[in-house]
Amino acid sequence: MATDYSASEVFYDETLANLCMERKESSKNPIDDGFTRYIGLEHLQTDSVSISKWGSYFDDKPSFTRVFRKGDVLLCKRRPYLRKASQVNFDGVCSGDVIVLMANENKIIPELLPHVVHTPDFWNFAVKTSSGSLSPRTKFALLKDFSIKIPHKDRQEELLVAIKQSMKIDNLVETSLESINQLLRVYKKVEMPLMHAEGSYKIGDFLRESRIDGSNGKLAKKLTVKLYGNGIISKEDNTGSENTKYFKRKAGQFIYSKLDFLNGAFAVVPESLDGYESTLDLPAFDVSDDLYVGWLFHYVNRPEFYEEFTHSAKGGRKAKRISPKDFLSTKIPYFSKQKQKAQLDIIEAINLQKHLLIEKLASMRKVRQKIIFGK
Repeated sequence: MATDYSASEVFYDETLANLCMERKESSKNPIDDGFTRYIGLEHLQTDSVSISKWGSYFDDKPSFTRVFRKGDVLLCKRRPYLRKASQVNFDGVCSGDVIVLMANENKIIPELLPHVVHTPDFWNFAVKTSSGSLSPRTKFALLKDFSIKIPHKDRQEELLVAIKQSMKIDNLVETSLESINQLLRVYKKVEMPLMHAEGSYKIGDFLRESRIDGSNGKLAKKLTVKLYGNGIISKEDNTGSENTKYFKRKAGQFIYSKLDFLNGAFAVVPESLDGYESTLDLPAFDVSDDLYVGWLFHYVNRPEFYEEFTHSAKGGRKAKRISPKDFLSTKIPYFSKQKQKAQLDIIEAINLQKHLLIEKLASMRKVRQKIIFGK
């Protein structure tokens, strides 16, 4: 006969500090200690509960010394809004910008820990505890106070069965998503080729940098451009210096981040953010009537384009910037407005299918949250 449980019997309040601890093991000689694989920040993927990429310590010889063990969860402390935390199924070493979480098996089954981390409540908490302007970081000393309801240990195993079934759906959706992304890459390569030949147009033939005087850092309604073409939003942290000069941005302008150009930080200013402001580190451009700004965005929004600027970036290792001069001198093909519109329509149709698949993944994450936390 099935046992009836009340909500209070099935779930209980717990802090992250009681569910796991930070592993602080290190290795001075990883190869001598038997570690053959390493994890860098580039191997951690947004919303992925398990590791699928890693590097060879023999081949790359990184300077990492922080040790992780099979079953640990590796959480990226930099830019927690990117939601990078994955469980590993092997031993190795990792970047110092990774927090290594070791499950307290008296409280939680290790396989459940990454799912607890991958909840909106946790990531919102992580973002709020982060500090720093260019590359905000959090740390376990702050995250350990995060509180959440989790199922009792004797219920976790059966819930994991349901979670694993939902992950199978994720795998099917992700396979479809990769096919969509590949279709988009192929279409751009064939129909919107990167230009290297003499005689082609330059981006600067169609763009002019806008410098409409705005206010200072204390008064400005600030913008921030998200990575990998994921849009532009208002900046919640509105603190700043009155000595910092800001410039007004207009709807329909093309904008990018000098600092994150190499990470695809491009956007078009929407109507909702008309009149917002940014410094010259986020230059904005008026676009000629001969060019659809949406076409330009889709042309530049691909790694094959922005990674070409790696060698022209100016600045230190952690603060490399791409100047408007270098950007505007880049060659592009030119098509009639009619042809641009046709290409835009096709890209938007492909992206619609992509967004539907992404929404499906988000829906399955919500299903898992209901399974784990009963709400």
